[in-house]
Amino acid sequence: MLIAVTAGLLPSLAGCSRDPPAQRPNVLLIVIDALRADHLGVYGYARPTSPTLEGVARHATLFVRAHSATSWTNPSVESLFTGEHPRILKPGAAQFIPPDTRTLAAAFLEGGYRTGAIIANPVLAPSIGMAQGFEAYLPVSGWVQGWSKRPKEPAELVNDAAVHWLRDAPQPSRPWFLYLHYMDTHWPYTPPVTTAQRFWRSGEADIPAMMQAVNARVGERQGGLTADEARQATDLYDAAIAHVDAQLGQLFATLETAGQLANTIICITADHGEELGDHGGVRHARTLYEEVLHIPLLIVTPRTAGAERIAHLVQLSDVGRTLLDLAGLSSSKFPGRSLLRADQAVPAADSAFAELDPGFLTGALHHYALLEGTQKLIVTAEGHDQLFDLARDPGEQHEQPGGQALLPILQTRLAALAAARLPQPASTPDETTRERLRALGYEF
Repeated sequence: MLIAVTAGLLPSLAGCSRDPPAQRPNVLLIVIDALRADHLGVYGYARPTSPTLEGVARHATLFVRAHSATSWTNPSVESLFTGEHPRILKPGAAQFIPPDTRTLAAAFLEGGYRTGAIIANPVLAPSIGMAQGFEAYLPVSGWVQGWSKRPKEPAELVNDAAVHWLRDAPQPSRPWFLYLHYMDTHWPYTPPVTTAQRFWRSGEADIPAMMQAVNARVGERQGGLTADEARQATDLYDAAIAHVDAQLGQLFATLETAGQLANTIICITADHGEELGDHGGVRHARTLYEEVLHIPLLIVTPRTAGAERIAHLVQLSDVGRTLLDLAGLSSSKFPGRSLLRADQAVPAADSAFAELDPGFLTGALHHYALLEGTQKLIVTAEGHDQLFDLARDPGEQHEQPGGQALLPILQTRLAALAAARLPQPASTPDETTRERLRALGYEF
């Protein structure tokens, strides 16, 4: 079934290149929470986690080195929606996007687009500013206390809500901007049992019982995982990727049948990645290694004629400006730089920056990360410098001498941010917010 779905999708993604439609294209922005790039076939992973994305990539621009600005959700999505480096890094902050900020959704709304969002992550509440510019901002799990007592909502419910929103359009002639946020790859890893069985490498097992046990160990986050536990967590994580990938295939097939794909830009990315024991840790929001910063980024347009791979460094904050330009809204003056322009060459950048705030995140080991070409400088929470050469050591296992050479570049970047940084809110989050964040594994 999946092969048929993917095969049916490809003509729609590529078929408009000879005769582009006059109407502004729709824009579908897909964010898959905690999805690391290196566990996808399109980024070289050997396991069959992502056949749908591999099919999409045959008609997409794939960014080989896309990076998030941090390793947890709220500031990453803030960066995506504002086109800037995140200015708020505190878990439980009352606002991540100030009310006077012009967001990506607002720019599309001003351009005549119908704007909607279907959100499976309960911490992305409208109250923290994420809903600005959306005519409809709809939760799948709800924003209320008690989410941790309910099962994590799967991709099927996101798809159903998306299809209903599109069908219920009050003005069908308006182009639409739709943001979908999936949670399947976020801990706890709870793929369907049949999918988990396909990826399980530990012999015969009671999969539901093992799923509960492995997720409990990952949730403890103390003492690290054994090699067997890390392998089992990876199997469940890979199965979760395979599940959401299959559901994307189903969504694309439904949209194709409804005639919604032929004139649609599709962008698929993530807010951050996930640790699976790579450096002794699990989950995210504690380090700035590549497993949590390197994210997938694929963009398909109605004019796409074939696959293209872009190798230079890009950041999540540039996605919004790129989508507006592709939609013909270049005059919107949105921050960031366009990664794809039909009318001019895009200058290559070879720098990226990320940060955490150890002052607020309990257990955070890193503070800053700076990438310059293949050189990566990490500044730890204690202020120590770690330099890695990603060309020779992509797994960041061997520190190199000479990290001080990149410190002046980092200081310049920090000085520029200081002028734009908003004061961190002094108020402490209420128990509802704390419960939501702790249910997702954040410690503060």
